[in-house]
Amino acid sequence: MLPYVVGAFSLPFGSREPDRITANGIIPDGDYDVGDVAIGMTMTFTIDDNESHQQQQSASRENNIDSRPPPRNKAIASGVVGYLAESSEVTMYAGKRGRILVNAPAHCPTSATLISKPIGSRGNGATSSDSGGDSSSSNPTTMHVQFPLPLPSKAILDSGGVQLPNSMGFVYEAEAVRRLISAKSYTFPQWTPEESVGSIRTIEQMLNQINQ
Repeated sequence: MLPYVVGAFSLPFGSREPDRITANGIIPDGDYDVGDVAIGMTMTFTIDDNESHQQQQSASRENNIDSRPPPRNKAIASGVVGYLAESSEVTMYAGKRGRILVNAPAHCPTSATLISKPIGSRGNGATSSDSGGDSSSSNPTTMHVQFPLPLPSKAILDSGGVQLPNSMGFVYEAEAVRRLISAKSYTFPQWTPEESVGSIRTIEQMLNQINQ
């Protein structure tokens, strides 16, 4: 489960690795089952976001909002992973323009919720200071997106069906690999080798901290 979580953390940053990683958790000594592992982690990233900040400054001036930049543009990612641990299994990306919720089960999702708000508005909704008393101009908008699973074939049903939740989603992965090979390519633009190696290095740092 740890590669799923680390991959979700680093996805918005491409191959950029975290500046700082803090991890704590439980890994039993000796031979252990993956279900015995529970890890909590926090990462910080530095973002080169000058163009985005200039856009927000312009919108903030129009809305009479203080637009002083932070000392450095930073992002933080925090989460918990444990195969047998109970959690909401929801991944949330929050930024200046709103939020993306990858709905449960987030490691094999079939839906997402997109919440967007106007440039310059603050918080999760409108306030009188955001819009000069007109709350309608800064209310967030919500859109729900569905990614339905393909129906299992007769052969799959006759064999007993899939056992793990949403495993029919692997059909999409297999089709992506087929398209890649047909195009005589060997790397995915959506998840590059550099990103894979960066995630492995991040996991190594976490395990080293926990095992100290």
